[in-house]
Amino acid sequence: MTEQDQYDTIILGSGIGGASLAAILARHGYKVLMLEKGQHPRFAIGEAAFFRTCLWIWLTGQRYDVPELLNIVSPEAIAEHVAPTSGQKQSFGQAYHRAGEPVRIEEVHNIVTPLAFFFRDTHFFRQDIDDYLVKVAVGYGTDYRDHTDVTHIDLDDDGVTVTTAAGERFSGRYFVDGAGFRSPLADQLGLRDAMPRTRTNSRSIFSHFTNVQPFDDTLDGEIPGSYRLFEGTLHHAFDGGWFWVIPFNNTEHSENPLCSVGVMLDRDKFPRPADVSAEDEFWQIVNRFPGIAAHLQGAQSVRPYVGTDRIQYTASQAAGPRYTLLTHSHSFVDPLYSRGMMWTFENVYALGHRLMSALDADDFSMERFEYLNGLAEAQLQQADQMVHNAYRAMAHFDTWNAWLRVFIAGELLPGLYLWRKALQYIATGDKKWVTDLDTGPKPCFETSFAAPYQALVDYADKLFGQMERGEIAPESAASQLFERIQASDFLPHPGYAFGDPAALHNDFTLPTTLAKIILWGKLKAPVEMRTEIFDLPLGTLQKIEMKGRLLDPLRKAWASQLVRWAGRNTPKHKTLRSAVSR
Repeated sequence: MTEQDQYDTIILGSGIGGASLAAILARHGYKVLMLEKGQHPRFAIGEAAFFRTCLWIWLTGQRYDVPELLNIVSPEAIAEHVAPTSGQKQSFGQAYHRAGEPVRIEEVHNIVTPLAFFFRDTHFFRQDIDDYLVKVAVGYGTDYRDHTDVTHIDLDDDGVTVTTAAGERFSGRYFVDGAGFRSPLADQLGLRDAMPRTRTNSRSIFSHFTNVQPFDDTLDGEIPGSYRLFEGTLHHAFDGGWFWVIPFNNTEHSENPLCSVGVMLDRDKFPRPADVSAEDEFWQIVNRFPGIAAHLQGAQSVRPYVGTDRIQYTASQAAGPRYTLLTHSHSFVDPLYSRGMMWTFENVYALGHRLMSALDADDFSMERFEYLNGLAEAQLQQADQMVHNAYRAMAHFDTWNAWLRVFIAGELLPGLYLWRKALQYIATGDKKWVTDLDTGPKPCFETSFAAPYQALVDYADKLFGQMERGEIAPESAASQLFERIQASDFLPHPGYAFGDPAALHNDFTLPTTLAKIILWGKLKAPVEMRTEIFDLPLGTLQKIEMKGRLLDPLRKAWASQLVRWAGRNTPKHKTLRSAVSR
């Protein structure tokens, strides 16, 4: 190749992380090559985006001036700018099950997630989202090649050269591997750990389905909340595993009939049977639990079932001389709690400015990228501790009920911290509010609440270990954990009764809930948290809240009209049509 053909960055893989990074770099004038072994549109999971996930995407779009990222932070924006195929996640639902017994309505949680109005929790129909982001990257100038199988990667002091199965060679100054588990670079450099460095040990069976009815309609009673369980992500938990149910047809913004359903299984409690197909095992597990069987009665798979062995994998490092592994090339733990996409955008956010600075200075010394190794390790350890203890807690409803409060606290506090940053940026237009989010070892955990929250998680970890060893009863473990939660002065108890075992539901969309949290934050929270989280531009917040609550019904009506118009005037979105026909 001639010198002018050299790329600033070569990105392997065109998933949501690789495509977003390519768009960022190309938007800022860097020469980017993105190589994809397959093609788009394509099936992908990793579909539920929590409050913090969409907020990270919004903040990344603002920091790097890529407004197209803002087009995927709500079902309304996706319907208008991408395709009317994604759903909403306004409920974080949990239903606990026992084999052979009907579900008990007093063991169902409905946590209605906050409404921020400039972004919303979303169910991503990934084949459309990923395809859209690839097009955004190409629109900014990224060179994109699909059906390109990279067989070798040469790294040296001058840069990188990749060789394809077709004998082509491409050179660049830096290499980013976003290929996921099958990362060629991790394999080539021997970075993949032979035994994953996780306590979590799970496997999966999943597919996409039609005719999945709302779980709410199968229950003997009403679940309180301004949004139904069907209007969010539902988790069916049981001793040894859990199901996800992620509908794409739960909002007026979507014409997609599909629903993502999968089951995660603790491999110690559910070893993979020999000579049983993924489909047969899936339904065998469904039929163990009458409540889940009622929910999925009549559901029909539209694509082959995928059954995996252990899904955990890890790498010894994420960044090295002239390369970085994106989040899912470095490691993966479990889809529980929808952390994967959030980690991806934390990683893209942190890598983007470091890489651009290195390209500008022509200095790729490891000091510039060492942060990414610490970030990847912190993400891995936190995800593993949270998921491993969730599986432990699933053994009994009492411990599951208590552990859920720990998880909610770990989402709410960092979410509020980032929300304040976003509000201050909206109020002032000052970029400093969106450019200082990766100063600590892990975003949001350089804060004053990080240490007491981690101590709470460690306490639960210790209790569940004692429970597993038979040293304390599950009821005692749950009781002690609830007592510790209730005594935690860094939690906004007026906004949610974290320490009350009977508080199964909470509606974070209500203005009164938000007001209680803010009032607590300004008057009762630990002093450091009052400035870190609750130093809010109240005038801006009030305008956003008033505008959002007044205009939200109009936006919904407009989105419904767009969907109806699309159905009358254009054929079904081709990726949706192909997905249903498989």
